Amino acid sequence: MSERRRSRFRPTWSSLLLLTVLWVLLVGEVSLLSVGGGLLIGWLVQVIFPLAPLRYDGRVHPLWLLWLLAVFLYDLATASIRLAGYAFRRDPTPKPGIVAVRLASESDLYQVATATLLSIVPGTIVVDLRSRGRTLYLHVFDLGDEGNVADEVRSALGSERRVLRAFASKAQIEAAERKGER
Repeated sequence: MSERRRSRFRPTWSSLLLLTVLWVLLVGEVSLLSVGGGLLIGWLVQVIFPLAPLRYDGRVHPLWLLWLLAVFLYDLATASIRLAGYAFRRDPTPKPGIVAVRLASESDLYQVATATLLSIVPGTIVVDLRSRGRTLYLHVFDLGDEGNVADEVRSALGSERRVLRAFASKAQIEAAERKGER
């Protein structure tokens, strides 16, 4: 059997552990049978649905991670309050629109992390994500006037910058900053 074929049947231990824990949580009891079943199901999931290998060259920066979480929670709260206000008002109708945001990072991982953070905040959702060109297309619930488009782009780029500072290597951050200056 070739090395490639043999490696397909070898589990990634961290993923196997995570899938087993999720299985035990779904079953609702910790027993030899549920843990063994979780291990078997986790292994089968990895064999049937193999993931592409993901290279991560960065490192977690705890203070920047806390800042990322704090700003994210603030954005989440203010957007929720703003949307609740629309639900109870009669007059202003929102002016939705699509905004293109060209990201500075060259990493799929950081692009997806940024897109996920932006989609979780109420009022915006990523409708398209282009790997070539590193462009996110956001549907924004209320753009208002033309000045808000620039604000949305600035906000999305700020989210990307916080993701990079929390998880990227120094070289990746510097490369993204150089690209962002152009």
